[in-house]
Amino acid sequence: QEKAALNLFDRNPFMPAKVSRVEMLNKSVLRIVFHLEGNAIITGPGEHISLRAKVNGRTITRNYTPITTRSNMEAGSVELVIRLVPNGAMSSILQSSVTNDTTKELPAFQISHCLESFDYQPNKHAFILMAASGTGITPMINIARYILKNPAEKTRIHLIFSVRNTDDIFLESILKDLVQQTVSPSRFSYEVKHFLGGEIITAESIHGFTSKETSARILLSGPDRFMRPLEASLVKLDKSVQVSSFGVSDR
Repeated sequence: QEKAALNLFDRNPFMPAKVSRVEMLNKSVLRIVFHLEGNAIITGPGEHISLRAKVNGRTITRNYTPITTRSNMEAGSVELVIRLVPNGAMSSILQSSVTNDTTKELPAFQISHCLESFDYQPNKHAFILMAASGTGITPMINIARYILKNPAEKTRIHLIFSVRNTDDIFLESILKDLVQQTVSPSRFSYEVKHFLGGEIITAESIHGFTSKETSARILLSGPDRFMRPLEASLVKLDKSVQVSSFGVSDR
């Protein structure tokens, strides 16, 4: 009854959103939870939302993939993980939510659902290799949750998470929960690579996983400098394996 009463919109109107919780996961990565009063956004695998902020006569809009659980979505929450960059338009606005600077005009936030879903078919592939850098982890969490919650699914997932250092291993508690979500055996595993320490994700290392499988798919997510060279090398190495990319907007 309560769920049916929610306005689950499937087009793209912008709805007012209030900040209900905010925290810094490290020096530059923000975790922020919005609440939509009387409304909800239910995203599918790989779908993103548009966050709009209005302040001082300016309107800024950016797209992000939420990491909200299904139950929290239905309760009207939208949870985002965003990297704050120096002089970034949205970053500067979000920074005011962290510092609670009363000398500045408070931004008015709105959120819309973008219907650009990830073309996933259950059990089409025996294995999915995910490679993510930085906040590119968010689409991977979104997709992995969707796949793992289906009891009829047999698809296995391995995630390689590229970070600068240990401070950048945010959301690891969620990754550990995904490992425990399916047992005997678990269908989700992950590993962390510290690229400043020389642990680089290469097309060859990814191919080492996918070449052992009867059917595999590769998902890449992160900034262009991470994805584009890797995607080009993977396609050149093996054109038979489908490679999909998810960009990250950190501005």
